[in-house]
Amino acid sequence: MANNLGQRLDSWKQISRYLGRNVRTLRRWEKKGVDMPIHRVPGGRSVFAYTGDLDAWLVEGETSEAPENDGRHSPVSWPWVRLGLGFGLIAIVMVASVAIPWGGLPVPEISRLETSNDHILGYDLRGRVAWTFEHPEGRSFQPAGQFQQVARVGAEGEKLFLLAANTIAEGRTPRMLAELMAFGSSGQRRWNAVRTDSYRFGRETFSGPWVPGALGVHATSEGTRFAWVVHHVTWWPAALFLLDDQGSIEGPFVNSGWITVTTIVADPAGDRLLAGGVSNSQSGAMLVVLDVADIRGSSPEQPGSEFECADCPSGEPLRYLVFPPTDVNRASGLPYNRTVRLDVGAGQIHVTVKEGSPSSDVAWIYHFSMDFDLLGVTPGDSYWSAHRLLEVDGRLDHSEASCPWRSPPPIRSWTPNGGWTNLTVETPS
Repeated sequence: MANNLGQRLDSWKQISRYLGRNVRTLRRWEKKGVDMPIHRVPGGRSVFAYTGDLDAWLVEGETSEAPENDGRHSPVSWPWVRLGLGFGLIAIVMVASVAIPWGGLPVPEISRLETSNDHILGYDLRGRVAWTFEHPEGRSFQPAGQFQQVARVGAEGEKLFLLAANTIAEGRTPRMLAELMAFGSSGQRRWNAVRTDSYRFGRETFSGPWVPGALGVHATSEGTRFAWVVHHVTWWPAALFLLDDQGSIEGPFVNSGWITVTTIVADPAGDRLLAGGVSNSQSGAMLVVLDVADIRGSSPEQPGSEFECADCPSGEPLRYLVFPPTDVNRASGLPYNRTVRLDVGAGQIHVTVKEGSPSSDVAWIYHFSMDFDLLGVTPGDSYWSAHRLLEVDGRLDHSEASCPWRSPPPIRSWTPNGGWTNLTVETPS
C-alpha cells in the first residue's frame, strides 16, 4: 500500500505546484468541502499529501470550478486528466512522460523560452511546450528587446534560465517595467528583479521607462554572476547591476551612455567587471573597469555638467577609457563609435570598437595588458576598404595613404588617483 502513495508533499506550496493551482484556490476548495486527499499534522496547521492520492483524486474529478492560474508552473497536460475516468489512466501516463517533472519523473531538457502575452513558455528539444508560466502580477511581456541566457549554478551545476524583458503593468496609466526572471528547468520561478529607478543628471531626472540593454553570465571566484544592464527607452542614461544565482542584486553603476557588452576578468587581487558601450559626454566608445566586490558609482563627468549623475550611489570605477571615433566613423554620419566586444585571453584584453553602421563589420581592435597598459591597436579587415569607398563617394577628403589614422590619436584614460590622462596608441600595421 505504501508503495502506491508516491512522493510526499509537505506544504501547501508543494501541493499547489504539483496540481498547478495557487494556494488560495486549494484552501477555498478545502473550505467548500471538496474531498481533497490533504492530511493535517496533529496539533498543528501544517499539511501534507501524497502524489499517488492526488493522481487518483484527479482521475475521479477534482472540482467543477473554473481553473485558475497563479503564475506558477502550469502543466500543459492536466486538462487531459480531467476528461474523466475513461481516459484518466492514459492521460496520467502521458503526463508522467511529458509534463510533471517535480514528481520524481524526468525533467524535460529545455532549449528556449518564448513569451506570449502574459505567459512564458518553455520549449523542449523537440520544439514542444514543456511548461508554461503566467506572470503572477498579470503583466504582459513585450516581445521586442528581450535577452536570454542559460547558466550552470551551484555545486551540482543546475541549469538556470534567465529572461530579461519589458513587462507592462496595467492600470489607469499602464507602466513599462524592466524585469529579469530566473527559472529552473521544470518551470519554477526562482527569483525576479524589477527596476523602476530614477537618476538625476543636472536639472533633469530620468525615471524610465527602462529597457534591457545587455545580459551576461560570468564566472567569478565567488561563483556565477549575472551582469544586467538597463537603459532609458529614449535617452542616454544606463545602469548596470550584478546579481548572484539567488537573485541578490548589487549596484548600480550608472553610465552617461548606453552599455552593451560585459565580461569578467579574474584577478588574484579581486575580480574585475568590464563593461563597454558609449560615452555620450565625450561622443566616443567607452570601457569601464569595476571592482566585482562593489560596482556602485557612476561614470566620471565634468562636475555640474548635464552628464554628471547628481544622486547616484557613491563610488568610483577603477578605470574609465574613451576611444575616439575614426575618420571613417565620422564620414559615415554617425555621432559616435561604440564598444561591441570584449575578449580576454593569453594575458591580454582585446576591445573591439565598431566604427561604422550597426550592420557593418568596420572596427578597430585595441589590445591591453591585464593591467591596462596599451599594447597596440589593429584596424579590422574591412576598415581600409570602407575608407576607400568613402573616398570615392567624396565623403573623405584624403587618401588611405595620407589618412591621419595611420597614427591614431591617443585614448583618454581616467583613474581615481590620476584623473584624465592620454594613452598613446602605437602605430598600427
